[in-house]
Amino acid sequence: MGYGTTALEAEKNARLALNHAEKIAHDIGIYLVDEMGVIHGPLRESSGRKMKFRTDDKELSDKLHHAKINIVTYDRMLSTQEASAQKYITASSVSEILGMSERNARKILSSLHHSELAEVIGQETPTAKGRPRKIYRIKHGWV
Repeated sequence: MGYGTTALEAEKNARLALNHAEKIAHDIGIYLVDEMGVIHGPLRESSGRKMKFRTDDKELSDKLHHAKINIVTYDRMLSTQEASAQKYITASSVSEILGMSERNARKILSSLHHSELAEVIGQETPTAKGRPRKIYRIKHGWV
């Protein structure tokens, strides 16, 4: 579903919502893109998330470009962190959220850290052998 100040804008936002549902969320649900460009959903859940698919914050945009991360991925990670009681995120939770390998999730978190959009706040010792795993806090783009 899409809202807009004109029919053309509403259609464009509806296409973005459909694209998000099919290609990014891999979900069968209803998403809504409002006139401000915020993705709401999935609407079938009572506690649907609001996600952004664009930003007009140049500094955030530059940092995300440097990290090679898109606004949707960043916003999904940030909203998941904020929804958790601990207010932190790990490669394991990112891999689960985004449906990717932990190795790729570590690369994303490392990129966000190097772009100053995340900070390392601690580490956890794995139950099996291996190096300690970093615990991150995703920063708001405007902080």
